[in-house]
Amino acid sequence: MPIDLIDFLGNPNIGVHALATENHALVPIGLTLRTKKVIEQTLGVTAVEAKILQTTLLGILIAGNSNAMIVPYLASDSEVELIQNSLGAKVSRLNTNLTALGNIILANDHGAIVHPKLREVTRKSIESILKVRVVSSRVGGSGLVGSSAVVTNKGALVSPRASDEELDLLAEVLGVPTSVGTVNRGIPYVKSGLLVNSKGAVAGSATTGPELDRIEESMGLI
Repeated sequence: MPIDLIDFLGNPNIGVHALATENHALVPIGLTLRTKKVIEQTLGVTAVEAKILQTTLLGILIAGNSNAMIVPYLASDSEVELIQNSLGAKVSRLNTNLTALGNIILANDHGAIVHPKLREVTRKSIESILKVRVVSSRVGGSGLVGSSAVVTNKGALVSPRASDEELDLLAEVLGVPTSVGTVNRGIPYVKSGLLVNSKGAVAGSATTGPELDRIEESMGLI
């Protein structure tokens, strides 16, 4: 099944508390076995329970692609080691005072868009860690590019607030088609209600039929 609906203990904002890559998903500790199974079966991944900065805000605080995961510089050694050992992937701290990395970095295996206020040295660090070209931009006038869009290696779903110029830039840098849409009955911050990779998508339980259709189409899941 390429797409399914879930919530985390009644909360449809699943992208705030979890994130997915092509091969893994990081999910909050204490998630029900059934919910973990839905994520694993729909996305074709292994779901790993973790915390970051002693919270369950995994989707807000962590960014990454198939090459590596980036965590805040305040992440503890035990948190980094658990994620690294469980995923078998590189995990790097980013030396910036901005800790909500999932909200300010939008990346797939082709490129990355980041908050325009990040320093050049920070952009270069992201480029080195993720091994992709990094470009600064806004989406819908907001620097929260990671929460305003979701991208895989097949497509991107972007906030309807995005301009045509922003959509064109995302398509060029990320190397995939872009479409606009919402989640959870009209929420434009699509990251908040969506876990997705090239194999499937899991959306927040309040997401409507038309929103699901747009997700399937934009992510190439049809």
